[in-house]
Amino acid sequence: MTAKILKISAYIVIINTKMNIKFLLIILAFLSPPSFGADGDEALFGLRWGMTVAEVKSAGTALTKAYRDRNMESYKAPSMPKNISDFESYSLIFADGKLTKMYGIGKTISNDPSGLSGKERFETLRSVLIQKYGQPILNSQIMSNKLFKEHDEFYLCLKYSGCGIWVSVFETPDKLLTIEMKGLARGAGFIEIAAEARPQWSQAMDVYKLRKNLSDKDAL
Repeated sequence: MTAKILKISAYIVIINTKMNIKFLLIILAFLSPPSFGADGDEALFGLRWGMTVAEVKSAGTALTKAYRDRNMESYKAPSMPKNISDFESYSLIFADGKLTKMYGIGKTISNDPSGLSGKERFETLRSVLIQKYGQPILNSQIMSNKLFKEHDEFYLCLKYSGCGIWVSVFETPDKLLTIEMKGLARGAGFIEIAAEARPQWSQAMDVYKLRKNLSDKDAL
């Protein structure tokens, strides 16, 4: 097992390739100080936290509903008011009608067996984020050689949990922002940037879990 020790504020966290990004974000949620963002704060891609579906559409964004589940609604969009040049799709999550989380999905990076092109693009975007938000609170580029040992298996390793992780996490008073490289197949992957409103997203998840538990209880 490949492991790396990261210092986050006053804490020491041992990160290894068995951890996935969701688990890392859970750790950060416990270690990070309280945040007090508000609706109207800047999100990403030219949008602001707390916008309604109608307000996002009025900003020129074409939205297609993907799903609705309790207090959550998810929409997909081909573009945003402000776009990253090589990103091809976006997802927005509204909690009780207000924008609380978003994803930007980069175009597939192909014919890149060793991951060189993907790493360069990742570093370019990460550098821009550092300029705007400061140093990441978590920066982990770890690959294990137990499952995939060939030079052209970079993206395969990223695809499978427990093999590799290529991610940086940034924190501001109003949001937690993640940039991550993800694998699709041998020589192919993509970059994803995600942001969640703080504390609105965690509050929305608390409401979601409560309603889900009440629904399960009512069904029994």
